[in-house]
Amino acid sequence: MSTTSKLKTGFLISMSAVALLVVTALFTFSCGNSRKKITTVNPGFYKYISAYTTGIISKMSSIKIELSETGLASRKKVEGHAYGDPAPEGIFEVDPSVKGKAIWTDERTVEFIPEKGMESGQFYDVTFHLDEIIRVPSEFKDFHFQFATVQQNLNVDVTEIRTLDSYSIEYMTAEVKVYAADFVDSLPMTKI
Repeated sequence: MSTTSKLKTGFLISMSAVALLVVTALFTFSCGNSRKKITTVNPGFYKYISAYTTGIISKMSSIKIELSETGLASRKKVEGHAYGDPAPEGIFEVDPSVKGKAIWTDERTVEFIPEKGMESGQFYDVTFHLDEIIRVPSEFKDFHFQFATVQQNLNVDVTEIRTLDSYSIEYMTAEVKVYAADFVDSLPMTKI
């Protein structure tokens, strides 16, 4: 092999390595920007909130906040709340936006009920305006938390295929079972 061809081969290998490095860097930085930042909950909120919706939930679920005993004692209104009593308007901020209403389900629990189901496989950021219902120091006026909805997945199981006529295979029927990871409206499923 001549010196010129060795130089060309070495140059091509170097250029290939540089190109690979550039592509890898672009891929790494572009993927990193699309990730959601995970919110860390301030542990001081335990004085006011004993439970809240988190983790991976069904798209048909509601979003709940349960006040602790301390939070209950700090309420701005003295009387208790009955099931279905409206909570203050705008007490929940959900991103991406979800239309719905907030109600009291008992004297300690506020629930946001979406008008329609949420999107499958979606990550949600929620701000609960705690200072709307109880007296809290300014650093605890807004409670930020997150959850995600189940990524929809279907599993189709064909249990039986048979002909309608024993003399022809022109017309057939199939018995099929469909299993879903989360809620599915059955009407579109019957058209499959």
